[in-house]
Amino acid sequence: MRGSAYGSALKHAADSVPGGLDRLREACSDPGLRAFMDQPFEAYGWYDVLPMVPLSELIAGLMGIDVERYLVERTREQARRDLAGLTRLLMRAVSARTVALFLPKLTARYHDWGRIDARLRGPRRVETVRTGVPQPLRAWYATMACSFAETALEIAGAPSPRVVLRSSEPDGATEGVITYELVFDITWAEPS
Repeated sequence: MRGSAYGSALKHAADSVPGGLDRLREACSDPGLRAFMDQPFEAYGWYDVLPMVPLSELIAGLMGIDVERYLVERTREQARRDLAGLTRLLMRAVSARTVALFLPKLTARYHDWGRIDARLRGPRRVETVRTGVPQPLRAWYATMACSFAETALEIAGAPSPRVVLRSSEPDGATEGVITYELVFDITWAEPS
């Protein structure tokens, strides 16, 4: 995972967790996770993605919200920030279909594992297939992917975008970790 995602999560924790990063470190009972989050994160550097799950759970707990709500809110916030400026202008200039089909390229900026493809399945329906998702990341990735895609489509002006996980099936293993193929349905309403 890109270091920018960890940097953003820690900045959000500093601003949103009562007591900031000091409270986050104090509440972290896992010395490995504490050491991991104490390292400097280069925005375009690559880092192990697995610590993001317990880090998200820890931050959500300290904020007093469930982890799914935290992931939805944080992902939407991150997407709005990352899809700003020229990217936002370009997204508004093309169709929702083009944006939905381009989503795999947008998300590839954040993760370097597995493959992701998009296929047109109807006039306002795209199927996205993500392979190689490590088992410990299934729920985290599904929540984050749905929120990111819906936000991207909202930015593009798609009416009532909806992204749902349709299936999650084992597709192999990487370095002894079972991996999954996740299939998402992306739909939006007809413009009025």
